[in-house]
Amino acid sequence: MAAQAKSKHIACSSLFLELYHKKKTGVVTLKNERFTINIYLDKGILVHVDGIDRETRLIQEIAKRKELDPNQLIELEQIKEKDPHSLGQRLIDLGLMSQSGWDKFLVFRARYHLATALMMDGVDLEFAETPTPVPPQSPVNRNFIELLVDTIRDIRNKEFFKKFVAGHQARFQKTEKGQNLGDWVTLTSNEQVALSVIDGQKTVGDISTSTGLSLEDLYQAFYLLSFLSLIVAVQEKGEEKGGGDYSEFIKLYVDFLKITDTYFRKEVGDQFETVFSQCLKELIGKGDKFFREIDSPDEPYEKTVNEISDRFSSLLTSGESPLVIFTSLNKLIYLLIMRMKKILGTGITEKALNEMLKMVSYVEKYSHDPDMMDYIKGNMEDYARQIGS
Repeated sequence: MAAQAKSKHIACSSLFLELYHKKKTGVVTLKNERFTINIYLDKGILVHVDGIDRETRLIQEIAKRKELDPNQLIELEQIKEKDPHSLGQRLIDLGLMSQSGWDKFLVFRARYHLATALMMDGVDLEFAETPTPVPPQSPVNRNFIELLVDTIRDIRNKEFFKKFVAGHQARFQKTEKGQNLGDWVTLTSNEQVALSVIDGQKTVGDISTSTGLSLEDLYQAFYLLSFLSLIVAVQEKGEEKGGGDYSEFIKLYVDFLKITDTYFRKEVGDQFETVFSQCLKELIGKGDKFFREIDSPDEPYEKTVNEISDRFSSLLTSGESPLVIFTSLNKLIYLLIMRMKKILGTGITEKALNEMLKMVSYVEKYSHDPDMMDYIKGNMEDYARQIGS
């Protein structure tokens, strides 16, 4: 049988689930060339989002419906710019909106941000564990995963879901969570039917025929089930197992670590061990597992590459997303670069980044995965801009 293309993984799924189940408090930031979205969590509850302006359109609709005069419209726009958290209360005080109407708008606004975040390509994903104070006038206060699930179910972009399933010949199998689904999430009838017949053997086309569900309905259901880590795509014989396909990128990140190691040790010597350990402690998710019992990058090159590759392969086999794993590695490089700027100064940090970018340009010429190279290169160029600003 010919090798089947892997279903595309959902980059933010593992992190979101981990933050929810561990009741984390902090800010998730998703960034690409078009958007920067911040999601504020308090012990697994979504309290606020920002990044995309939805208030301007709300004000315009109210102005049209209520026939506001120009001065009233200007007042509302100024509030939006200077103190957006007070906008809702002002609308309520003016009788332009009810409290329940404002609450519904906050949920709509949150779901719009979440839908955009899920559909972002080439995303750089980070989490900062920090208190998330939100003014009492505009909290969303909704269960994070329940809001995400409702958002996914309401997305009407059929092509979006199609990207995450490798055609009607794709096959899926249940994870341990899927085998023992508790009461932490409630599935719709379509999702329950799809999950019940998944056995690792039936294709998506087979399931469509046997259940009567359309392929479009199944693509959306499989996306949701994959997002919740209840199912994973089955690899066909002949598919590359483990991290072989990603070895060039693993080596590139190890090269980045070696560069930071070299520049730090020239200035601070063995104190770099402490810096490296501090950065590891700031990682969340899978990234720290790569470096467990690797005290610093100051190990033989091949040994470091082999150890990280083995751990990478293990996570891929368990159904983890390659992009999520690389995001964790990317976060470590970012933390080291920021520490370098703080301790060693901008000049040395720029030299280190230039060396990393030269390495990216060299690997790029021979890479088999231009999308991943664009992702890595884009991140490094962004860090260079941040250092130079």
